Amino acid sequence: MPLPPELAGYNTYTHKGLPPGPIASPSLASIDAALAPNTKTGYLFFIAKGDGTGTSAFAKTHAEHDKNVKKYAKP
Repeated sequence: MPLPPELAGYNTYTHKGLPPGPIASPSLASIDAALAPNTKTGYLFFIAKGDGTGTSAFAKTHAEHDKNVKKYAKP
């Protein structure tokens, strides 16, 4: 799925150089989500699988995340 036009300039895989604006300035919605995450239906943890697929493993609980860490983390 392509990025909306207003975000396309931030895709550093397709655009050379620096993005058009700050990259470490979260929106108010992002800050609110970090302060009060959706713990009922949302995923709170992730780890990059590191198996060459470019994918991640997601978990809703810390126990699930610990299992993913044991499975995917490199020593």
